[in-house]
Amino acid sequence: MDIINTRDTVEVNRALEKYENLRVISRDRGISYQSIEGDYIHIADRFHLIMNLSDKIAAEIKKTIPHKIPVGFEEVRSKFAEPNELSNSSNYAALSVATAKKIDLIKQVKKLKSQGYSQKDVSEAMKIDPKTVSRYLSMKDIMLGAQYPSRKRDSYLEPNKELIMKIYLEKKYVVEILEELKKRGIYAKSSALRDFISKKLSEKDYAKIRAIYIDRRDIINYIFSWSHRPIALDHIKDIFEKHKVLSEYKRFYEYFKSCLVRLKRDDFIEILEKEYSCKLIDRFIYNLKKDYNAVINAVTYKLNNGLLEGHVNKLKKIKRDMYGRASVDLLRKKVIYQSIFKL
Repeated sequence: MDIINTRDTVEVNRALEKYENLRVISRDRGISYQSIEGDYIHIADRFHLIMNLSDKIAAEIKKTIPHKIPVGFEEVRSKFAEPNELSNSSNYAALSVATAKKIDLIKQVKKLKSQGYSQKDVSEAMKIDPKTVSRYLSMKDIMLGAQYPSRKRDSYLEPNKELIMKIYLEKKYVVEILEELKKRGIYAKSSALRDFISKKLSEKDYAKIRAIYIDRRDIINYIFSWSHRPIALDHIKDIFEKHKVLSEYKRFYEYFKSCLVRLKRDDFIEILEKEYSCKLIDRFIYNLKKDYNAVINAVTYKLNNGLLEGHVNKLKKIKRDMYGRASVDLLRKKVIYQSIFKL
């Protein structure tokens, strides 16, 4: 085992020349390693090939799929709505921060009073004017009493309320709603539209509607068979139906990985020779062909970078421990020493 302080092709060549019996090189597909001179058998590391593909697919998904994917709706109530106190309230929507704080304050005042404290004691403890305490205690419907007064003026979008809310329940994204309105000759600012929708959602007709979203990361994890939330499985079929390229990514990734891991040379050569309608897969295969022999050797030989990659964490730990206090030459000696004696 040895460590050199560069990835420069000339320096790497000089380092390898010291080993006269060296015939096989297992490596990643960095251009500096592809350009190594000498009569060596180059083997592209299988782990890096799989990682290259997964990185490409994940990056493409992040470009084309939104961070949050709407998959349906659910019926909700405000977390402050309690049947015994708020059953007569007509507003179960998400509350503003100020209103939520006021509701909490009213509940605390009522709680202290129920514990036997006088209004004067409650006023002093909460640092609230006695008249305010009296008003809070007289409130029968906390939700209605806590609401702050709003502007009386209607929004210029009010005449199109039903249309906007209908599109919102279908589309969910403000950009898409703006496009739909523009097609109908209705022009609005995105900030005004967001504010308008937010207020309408606080009304009785829309208060119980909330969108359900699936995180894009769950989709990426599902494609690579990594850990993902169970809720994603309930909606995978619909999402893949809407974005058909996702199914193609998953099929290709699983087949590509299977051929590599099981060393199916003939099947893997067929993968490289085939033409693909998917641009991402086609570009990926095109780049693999530039390092054709090394890639084919990955499914011909059992050799890989596993032994070396297993030392990476240990090397980085040693490097962190001596950061800023030693040279690369000392790092090299420490790593080799610890590898020999397994300290």
